[in-house]
Parts: sequence; C-alpha cells; structure tokens
Amino acid sequence: MIKGMTEYMAAFRPRPLDLGRVAPHAAPGGCGGGVLECPPFQAADEASTTALTTYLTAVDQELARCQEIAVACADDYLRADGAGAQSLVRAGETAPLGPAPVFAEAARLSRNARRGPGGELAGMS
Repeated sequence: MIKGMTEYMAAFRPRPLDLGRVAPHAAPGGCGGGVLECPPFQAADEASTTALTTYLTAVDQELARCQEIAVACADDYLRADGAGAQSLVRAGETAPLGPAPVFAEAARLSRNARRGPGGELAGMS
C-alpha cells in the first residue's frame, strides 16, 4: 500500500477571506484640515485598497479551486493505490508456483557451468 497522507489532502479547507472586515478601514473622502498632500495620498489609498480587494478576491477563489484539486487528488491517489494492490493480488493468484522460467534456466545453466577448485564459477576466479 502506498503510504500517502491522503487524509490531509481530503481535509484541505482554506479559510475564506472576509473582505467585509477590511472595508471599513478604507475611508474615502477623509481629507481635511488644510493638508495639501492629503488628496494624492487618499487617491493612492483608495486605488491600493481596490487593487488589494481585487487580488484577495481572486486568491480566495483560487484557494477554493485548490481545495477541489486536493480532494480530487486524494481520491485519485487512493483509487490508484487500491487498483495497484488488486493487480498484485491477482498476479499472485495466477502466478505459477516455483521459480519463474528465466530463473529456472539460469539455475540450470549455473549447475552445468565449469567450476574452479573452490567451487566458484570458472569465469569468476
């Protein structure tokens, strides 16, 4: 059996992002008090907040797709592991008893090979 951690793949559940908790911190129209630099900073803040919200929404959707992929991989992994195990069981049930023919032939040839004085194969001494 393959020793994979499929339970972790199947249990992968990314926490959804709650962009509603961030929204109150983006305060449009907050300039005042005569600071001349405020409008450009406010525009930059609003643009970056919009860009970050768009990015985090895409990340949230991608994580949901990753969850689907992880669960599908766990299923495929377990299915392949079971199919491989069944193939080995069937092969064991249908295999002839005794050594495979290629090993039987090698053993026969080895018995008939010339041997040195210590019993080692002549070509090996």
